[in-house]
Amino acid sequence: YEAYGRKIVTKFRSKEATASADRSPVEPTFPEFVQYLIDTEPVYYDDHWMPYTLYCTPCLVSYDIIVKLETIA
Repeated sequence: YEAYGRKIVTKFRSKEATASADRSPVEPTFPEFVQYLIDTEPVYYDDHWMPYTLYCTPCLVSYDIIVKLETIA
């Protein structure tokens, strides 16, 4: 909550929901969290919700040649 929750609530919670704090949770709701993910560039995501495609290690290598060895004989 300290790292992201307060920023998410401040930015995405409506004024009406904030005014009725007795019905509104302290933590971000799921829709508020989803709106945060939509509005944030993926490079700034936490590792826990980073798209898996950004972890694709074969994509990080700059290949010059691709060889198929199964039928080399």
